[in-house]
Amino acid sequence: MNEIKLDKIDIKLLCFIFDNFRLPLTIIAKKCQISREQVEYRIKKYEEVGLIKNYYTIFNLSALEYNKNYIVKLRVKNPKSEKLSQINSIENVIIMSKLQCLGNWDYILTVFTKEKTSI
Repeated sequence: MNEIKLDKIDIKLLCFIFDNFRLPLTIIAKKCQISREQVEYRIKKYEEVGLIKNYYTIFNLSALEYNKNYIVKLRVKNPKSEKLSQINSIENVIIMSKLQCLGNWDYILTVFTKEKTSI
């Protein structure tokens, strides 16, 4: 990554787009009190130097009443089995991440549920 010096406007813009990157540039510009052209120029500069590599969506699952979070470690006889599809079909359960592992566990899942549930 090339070195980049950030001024107060850069910091304000980066802090704002961290949570609001999907807003139109005109709204971002208004909130950061700079022109739309400046927003576009600065964001393009951040991307070119590698300061911004990607944009992500973060879900507020509690708004959907998914308020329990579990890390589930699985050891299964056949890691290619239908076991994970069975978990996916449990009502009120969302699997946000699934890692296939080597070693003690076959899978590690990040699971959100609406209520305490037995998986």
